Amino acid sequence: MKMPWRAKRKKPVPVEASAPGSMSAGGNISNSHTEVHYHVHQPADAIVSGSGDITPTVIFEARPGFPKLDFSIVNRGRTPIQITAIRVLKAASIKSTINGEWAEYLRGRRLQLDFNLQTAGQGSWVSAFPGEVSNLGPYEAEPFTLDLSVTGTLNLVDIEFEYISAATPHVLMARPSEIIYVDSPLMRIGYPGSIQLISREAALSSLLDGTPVPIHGPAIEHDPEDAKILFLRGVAHLRHDDVADVWTRVAAKFGDSPDFGPAVASFAEFGRTCGLPDSVSEGLEAWLGDPAAIRRAPNWDNESHSRIVHEFLIPELPPQLGLPEFSIPRSAARCLKMLDSTLSLPPSGHRTTDDMEFVSFVLRESTLSLVREDALRRLVDCYGVGAIEYVVVNLRLSSMAAIHLDRLLGETLGDDAPSRDSSLDGDAIQDRWRSWWDSHENSSVYTKLAWRPLSPRIARAARALCARIPGDVPADMDELVMMAIARNPYVIDHFAEHLAREAGDQVRREMAAGPHASPKTLEILARDPSPMVRRWVAVNGNTSEETLAALQDDESEEVRSALLENPRFSSE
Repeated sequence: MKMPWRAKRKKPVPVEASAPGSMSAGGNISNSHTEVHYHVHQPADAIVSGSGDITPTVIFEARPGFPKLDFSIVNRGRTPIQITAIRVLKAASIKSTINGEWAEYLRGRRLQLDFNLQTAGQGSWVSAFPGEVSNLGPYEAEPFTLDLSVTGTLNLVDIEFEYISAATPHVLMARPSEIIYVDSPLMRIGYPGSIQLISREAALSSLLDGTPVPIHGPAIEHDPEDAKILFLRGVAHLRHDDVADVWTRVAAKFGDSPDFGPAVASFAEFGRTCGLPDSVSEGLEAWLGDPAAIRRAPNWDNESHSRIVHEFLIPELPPQLGLPEFSIPRSAARCLKMLDSTLSLPPSGHRTTDDMEFVSFVLRESTLSLVREDALRRLVDCYGVGAIEYVVVNLRLSSMAAIHLDRLLGETLGDDAPSRDSSLDGDAIQDRWRSWWDSHENSSVYTKLAWRPLSPRIARAARALCARIPGDVPADMDELVMMAIARNPYVIDHFAEHLAREAGDQVRREMAAGPHASPKTLEILARDPSPMVRRWVAVNGNTSEETLAALQDDESEEVRSALLENPRFSSE
């Protein structure tokens, strides 16, 4: 962003006011530098906290033309002020859904550069006034311009400025009562793009009360849902002065739907730059600890909402490598608790012949797996090989993350890791790490991290995973304990009948497909109500000839066809 008219900064623009210290909302002001009329967009009765004076205001150009936005900052008070910083933030950016347009996504962290909407990182304030100050006497104004060029996306942009006043002993902050909507050009239909100034309250009302959407343009007309998603993605900035209230209202309306994903990402980014009330931070922590919530918010528009929340709540942990004893700071404790509550099996009944439904299922499970992998990597970066036991247990209990955690363990252990083959088979990975841990479980080097008190569900499942006799298995069996039994060759047969009756689809399939199930266990599972479980029994090389013969009369054609894949049949 180029700041114009610096040569004239010694003589700021005087502003006509009807009375000392007042300016009517909705009044027009002529800026003599640009000969453009500006419109006052902030109520006249805003008072500077602790001073009794009136807050400076941002006055936007009445009819901005894409990509330039002109505005002025006006000192409406009786005391001189000095503007020390102006920051611009991309509060939300989503891809336009009109077909045929190319979108360049926005990358990067906070930059001390002139503002560039195309490349600015979402959710980070960018200093657009570096090394400059502006001195404004009473009723004086300073004009600025923003270049908001962008391609293929719909955007919300916010502005804040920092100033000091002789009337107060501390730095003050202000934002306009509008947020800026930027709609990129659509060259194929001759649409030049637009910049629209939106009342924050009107945008929030359109989300919560169903009032008409206060923006227009071909992209919104093509897909009105984009306006809702855009406002949700920037919702924390719509009421920056009362974030807790907005959180409560948005959670009540959208908390159980996929639409809550963009909203939680907005609050997390707001918290990273501006801080959050405890109630909102606690709400984000509860959301991140709920695997069903993460599954409802899969990756889209090249971003993961759950990962944004994770990065806010669990920043990088300071390394403790080489210390004689490990400490567990608050962020590490939060990480361990989140990993404990989110380790879960895929919901039952997810199998489908619909390609789109299957893709949706994979996206949901991948989103959860990637967030968990990120958290485990942070623990490894902090504690090194002292966290190996915890990662191995997570791998042994996971349903979809074995390949990624296998790689993480290999990177961490180096030459001490078990030899890897080119196979990506999940059973082979599970067996390799089961055998490796059987010979290393007493190593204090790998068990140095005291994770059990903060991950009690995983700790209970770990007992079942490492049990050598049935009596070592916890009596209280949740889905993780049942999965641990299904992957433990020492105890699986003892609990086979119980798991066949009580376990979910995923555990029963694991038993039927696993290499450690005995012919007796597979005989029990051959009577399972799920055709998918019976199919895995049909292809398992441990299934007895008597059970295979019985499955030849199975009511499911899929089960009967699977018999041809069994090594016992195919070798005949």
